[in-house]
Amino acid sequence: MKYKAFTLIELLIIIAIIGILAAFIVTNLSSSQELANDSKRKTDIANLYTSILSHGTATSSYPAVVSNIKEGETNSELATYIGSMLKTTPYDPITTSPYFYLSDSKDFAVGAVLSDGTCFC
Repeated sequence: MKYKAFTLIELLIIIAIIGILAAFIVTNLSSSQELANDSKRKTDIANLYTSILSHGTATSSYPAVVSNIKEGETNSELATYIGSMLKTTPYDPITTSPYFYLSDSKDFAVGAVLSDGTCFC
């Protein structure tokens, strides 16, 4: 009587193929996570920019500070300046490090460092 079964070589080949596919999937998932984090950073910066710009237009100036926006900060100069335009102060999704804000009271810049090390300003 003959049994139908896989040989050891066939099993090793299947395991190798599954391992290679798993490596590709893990790589794609990590790059997708980086893209999602960069997207959040860009959205946060756009919201900050819009809030600062609209408030600056109403008051005719921007606060002349070089300040970092820290997570959960409610009494920072910038958070006070923005007021109730944003419910919470945004922060980097991975490092929880602050986004940066620079101003000379006539113009301003808000930015963040993306996953690839470039600045989104």
